[in-house]
Amino acid sequence: MQPLELITPRRRSHSKSISRRSARIFVDNRITHLDQPYTYAIPRRFEDSATIGSLVRVPFSGRIIDGLVIELLDEKVGNLKEIKGVTYSSFLHEDNIRDLQVIQDHYLCGIWDLIRNVYPKPVRNIKKTVLPLVKSTREVQPEFEIRVNEIIKSKQEVIRLIDSYARCFDEIFSCVEVALRNSQKVLVLLPEIADIKRFASNFPDAMQLHGGLTSSDRFANYLSSPEANLIVGTRTAIFLPFEPDVIISWDLESHSFQEAKYPYWHTSRVLELLKKKVAHISFAFSLPLQKISNVAEGKISVISASTNSRRFYESNEPGRIPTKAWELIKRSKGTTLIVVARTGFSPSLICRRCKNTARCKCGGGMITESSHAIPICQLCNKLLQDWQCDECQSKDYLAISSGTDRTAFEIGRAFPGKRIHISTGDKRLNDHLQDDDIVIATPGAIPIVSSDYEVVILLDGTWLAARPSLDAFRNLRRIWLRSISFSKPNAHIFSSLPLNHDVMKYVMRPRDQRTILQDWDSRMSAHLPPAYEAVVFTPGLNSNDLSSMPTGIDVFGNQSRMVVTTKEDLPRDTIKRIRDRASIEKKPYSIRIDPFSLDDDSWGDQ
Repeated sequence: MQPLELITPRRRSHSKSISRRSARIFVDNRITHLDQPYTYAIPRRFEDSATIGSLVRVPFSGRIIDGLVIELLDEKVGNLKEIKGVTYSSFLHEDNIRDLQVIQDHYLCGIWDLIRNVYPKPVRNIKKTVLPLVKSTREVQPEFEIRVNEIIKSKQEVIRLIDSYARCFDEIFSCVEVALRNSQKVLVLLPEIADIKRFASNFPDAMQLHGGLTSSDRFANYLSSPEANLIVGTRTAIFLPFEPDVIISWDLESHSFQEAKYPYWHTSRVLELLKKKVAHISFAFSLPLQKISNVAEGKISVISASTNSRRFYESNEPGRIPTKAWELIKRSKGTTLIVVARTGFSPSLICRRCKNTARCKCGGGMITESSHAIPICQLCNKLLQDWQCDECQSKDYLAISSGTDRTAFEIGRAFPGKRIHISTGDKRLNDHLQDDDIVIATPGAIPIVSSDYEVVILLDGTWLAARPSLDAFRNLRRIWLRSISFSKPNAHIFSSLPLNHDVMKYVMRPRDQRTILQDWDSRMSAHLPPAYEAVVFTPGLNSNDLSSMPTGIDVFGNQSRMVVTTKEDLPRDTIKRIRDRASIEKKPYSIRIDPFSLDDDSWGDQ
């Protein structure tokens, strides 16, 4: 009988499943100091689908996570882990990847932070659709057409100072018409979805990209964008795989063009970083502070708006709505606009005795929603019927501010026969308005009326100008200019600030750029952005990290928040080393590179 032989199990060969190719992939590991491309082997079954720009699934640290293919290698080097699946083939173009890497290097962020932030999420079974090209149908004045053609041919950047919302859009429509006649591809960037809807009413075939679309529509438009000739969208539209010949933008200083989440990029800065050699016609209420140096160097041309005959009024009387404002509202034969800083009834309450802020036990501020309502906590929504001040034990409180609802209540009592409407960011008014209606709106939610506003009442100016922000005056100038732009050329404007206030001097004469130049000079002397480059660390740098910074920089702030500015380029290599070391020690900094504002004062566009 033959002895039994032990059979050595044969090792399976992977030569049929693994190709000799590999790929460099940015993985979505969300770990700051590991944000770099890694090399993975490509199985044969994914050779055709795992192309540059594809979204894939790869193993990383015991998990299967998302990845982006940024480079294909002809040889498989070493014993590599392999790609486990392809989520979406050719999701990004090579140009898009290069653009992302430029922005990544500038803001020192992860490439996946940008992907999640600016691109629509892939939707299965959505295919690219071929949309009809938008054709020119409007008439344009010959002089205007000649000027726009000169800008397009020479690829200039021009800032058009405008004082009327309706006129601004008429000129935008005409610019688009001229570009389409010359077979140019046009990208229109607008701050609000309401602006896009107005644009689409004249160009219904234009491709749209904004947050108001469904996920399917956004992704379908993203796929179809390379074949379009006219695209209108909000801030993320600049990342589409679309190469425009002309960019037309409006109000780039709006907070809507600032990404509120990390990495806090701004559309204006991204356009500079990508260095697109295209014509750019930018409509604005005033010369943007960030463009001052380029204007001075002759890189940007400025075309001023014509003067208007609007009449401005003030009052030295005490009270939030002085007698002069009541008189203008009463005499108005058209629609009246009242601009209020905040929503609600009484958004700020204080203790009547000690004047400390009235707060709930959870720390939230106390507010009231009507004249006889029980106060509630704006944080936990708890009814505070038996509220008592923690400092002096008083049970009496005092309202120190008024919102849209309280303003409507006061106006309604004074004008019982008038129709009063409230428009805010959460509940924007879109109804048809009659000529004698009164609209109470926050600055970013002013509804459009067919015949423009005859009277505009600008309230809460003292409170807005006194906000603890470096940009308080600049933001107030912009939102009041925007508010006035919805009025008639001969409208009556009441200001709650005196007319000799610095803000009002500029609002009444927006073509006079001396105020902007003074603002630039003051920031230059104080070493503040945008005259200086800046980075904000939260919390502030410890002594070791601060000592690693090169000489010649300025440091502001404290241990909770620190601002570093420099006239030269920011030491990004040093900042990256500080960031990575903090990530390894699990004590990461929140880093905000090149902030459009040094604070989070976003009240302007609510």
